[in-house]
Amino acid sequence: ELNILRSLDPSDFEKFVAERLLPVLGLTVLSITGSPNDAGCDIVAFDSRLGNKWCIQVKRYSEDKKVSPRDVRDVVLGMEHYGCDKGLIVTTSELNGPALKEAKERGIDSIDGLRLLNIIRQYSIPMPLTSKLASDNDSETRKEAKTRKEERKGEDVEYSSSVKVKDDGVFLPLTVSEVVRIA
Repeated sequence: ELNILRSLDPSDFEKFVAERLLPVLGLTVLSITGSPNDAGCDIVAFDSRLGNKWCIQVKRYSEDKKVSPRDVRDVVLGMEHYGCDKGLIVTTSELNGPALKEAKERGIDSIDGLRLLNIIRQYSIPMPLTSKLASDNDSETRKEAKTRKEERKGEDVEYSSSVKVKDDGVFLPLTVSEVVRIA
């Protein structure tokens, strides 16, 4: 599954994180800023439960390439640039030792490849089949969502840029930091 995510174009991986991952973490995407000049913040999101604005740096790295302390410092700069209270790194790889230390010292949360897979599985986040994520107006996406809805029997699942997930389980309000720690 990580290889599927690693095969995406960087901008498509950013869209996957923005459209499918962040909503299940309780974050509303304010903007996708990802570009070579994004000032260390690919996605700006808001946690309405706690009132925190998040700077999210997305790193689609191979298994061999690790997130570095410089990547962590870029998030800190992005937080300052975009006026964010919190920082998060989402990667298909992992943070190297010095990056983990730097992230801990600076209060930056991270979701490495293994945690990302755990969250995807825990919340049944659909994996992209190609490097192109469909838009809200794509009829194929609506057909796939309807099929998934029928397969899940009793669960109301809607997939779009504002993902809404309802099931008959118990809802526990968790912060992004708690979800990251649990996963």
